[in-house]
Amino acid sequence: MSEKQRLELTIFGEQLKLRVEAGEAARLRKAAEYVEGKLAPFRGGAATPNVRAAILAALEIAHELVQEREGAGPEATRRQRETVAVGAKLESLIDMLDGELGKK
Repeated sequence: MSEKQRLELTIFGEQLKLRVEAGEAARLRKAAEYVEGKLAPFRGGAATPNVRAAILAALEIAHELVQEREGAGPEATRRQRETVAVGAKLESLIDMLDGELGKK
């Protein structure tokens, strides 16, 4: 059985007291900071109720998730560029090794 720990977070002015799996607190804090950042643009004082702001932030986060899953998000694009760069370096290394081995 996994160990639980207490975690207190504040998101959009709401105090949350959670019991979480040991070792997950740091990830949940990062997630809370991310959600808080997504909610920030929707802070409109009394004109923007918390529920509406939460729905808009949730929609934005879900949109990012769909983009990543479909390979269209910025993180997927970055990974694709890195993969191409690594592939080019590997090809260069192979060519260099082939050249050195061919000399012997």
